[in-house]
Amino acid sequence: YLTFALILAVFGIFSIGGQQQFVVSSSSLDETWKIGETVGFLARAYSDTAHPMIEEIIRTATSYTVFFWLIVLIFSVIFFSREYTDSTIKIAIASGQSRIKFFVAKYIVITITSIFLYFSFIMIAFIIECAKFNIPIQLFPMLKIAGLNCMIMGAFIGITLMLCVIFKHTAIVVGAMSLFTFSGPLIYMMTWDNMSAQSWRVLTYLKINPMYYWMNTCSYNLI
Repeated sequence: YLTFALILAVFGIFSIGGQQQFVVSSSSLDETWKIGETVGFLARAYSDTAHPMIEEIIRTATSYTVFFWLIVLIFSVIFFSREYTDSTIKIAIASGQSRIKFFVAKYIVITITSIFLYFSFIMIAFIIECAKFNIPIQLFPMLKIAGLNCMIMGAFIGITLMLCVIFKHTAIVVGAMSLFTFSGPLIYMMTWDNMSAQSWRVLTYLKINPMYYWMNTCSYNLI
């Protein structure tokens, strides 16, 4: 219920309308938020408010990834931690089930559920924005971005569950993953327009942070 309540809250933010900037940095001096000159999560920053480009609509639909990762984190940790609190894992292992197979099965369930909810959300947002401006729905470019984002989400869930196995403490996992994920955009916004001058330590940290990839895909910078 908490997961669905959080998704409805994010959909409420989407329904408010108007230009919304969440975590954004741009090299554009006139603040037009041009595609290719902006990185981050930006909704309804249309160069032509009457006839937006399909790339800008995709950017709008996927901008709410900035909230969705937190929903996925909470869902993953709560779902997985119940296996310890309910002693499900002990029963499964005692009955002869492999620990690795058990964890893989839980990863698959959590990942499929999370991707389904995320994919449904961004596709609904995309269709709503296209219908609002009477723009033909171009599924291929949207599906490319959605596919990349879902792959990143799969890796994000994998890291989260790995920490769950190591620490077995909900608060520690949520805190560590939140700090790790939040720090990514803060560093990236300060360095993205001058990446070649950054040290290998900074570059490595960014490249292992899921937000680095989400900030690029959601701002349509990887196409």
